[in-house]
Amino acid sequence: MPPLALHIIRVAPNDTWKSESLLVHKGGGYTEVSGGGEWKIRDGTLQYTAGDNSGRTGIQLIDDRMILAKDPMLQLTDYVDTTCIYVRTSEQETARIRDELIAFAEQRTRAVEAANKKS
Repeated sequence: MPPLALHIIRVAPNDTWKSESLLVHKGGGYTEVSGGGEWKIRDGTLQYTAGDNSGRTGIQLIDDRMILAKDPMLQLTDYVDTTCIYVRTSEQETARIRDELIAFAEQRTRAVEAANKKS
């Protein structure tokens, strides 16, 4: 089964970032969202703006992985931190994962619709 979300972050040399996300809904279908803001890493801390939000979060860079202790785009509530691990990948691999995730979301939608017709 593919991941249920794809979150792409592109950081520019001028300390700005843009993101694209594709999130699969539990009941079928998917949503695409985007965002961006400022991005500065200082002494193991990411200082960011994301829309109306801003803050700091712990960051670890290990090989081709980036671990954010509190993800600025995927923060669920003020009380629950969402830790995310990002992996550096090629544009081709990202496109492959995106296509696979959309196909999964469409398959889930058809399954939910079929189940609803039976009830």
